[in-house]
Amino acid sequence: PYPHGVIMLLAPKPIFDSENITVAHYEHVDKYTWDMPLDLDPSGIPNYKSAYTSVIRYLITLKDSSNTVIAASSELEKFIQWVLRVKKKHPFNCNELDLIEFFDFVKSPNPNWISEAARKRFITVNGERKANPKWRPFSKPKGPNISPASLRRAHSIVSLYFSFCLEQRFIKVNPM
Repeated sequence: PYPHGVIMLLAPKPIFDSENITVAHYEHVDKYTWDMPLDLDPSGIPNYKSAYTSVIRYLITLKDSSNTVIAASSELEKFIQWVLRVKKKHPFNCNELDLIEFFDFVKSPNPNWISEAARKRFITVNGERKANPKWRPFSKPKGPNISPASLRRAHSIVSLYFSFCLEQRFIKVNPM
């Protein structure tokens, strides 16, 4: 069995397209659609759509810096994929132990979630944005382990996301 009690998971399809982080997209998704990939059915998670829209709202606050949006969306993609697929719970219901488990997963991700090289989450095919089939949430580290800087970045971005959620009153306590 895989460490941390996690079963082998299929490679997930991406959720957040950093080129589509706009107020108009948020408002459309909030009212009408659900952008999650077809291979993810979070219907057993109450109010699951707010997991997606809360990340979009947070990323919109970072829109003045495209590099920050790209980095934050990459880390939050990992977190949201993990919490919905592995924990099968809403991120607003995470506690300290869940986050410890998530950062353990970041240190040693499911092999099916790792690609040999970093890939864009979405690509344009015939003028249309499509999920990149070669994308994985993690790319193979240059050394034997994830770098301390990469782990600090992931920790910082998830912490800032939860601070935003607390400020917006989506949650009552920041689990970080």
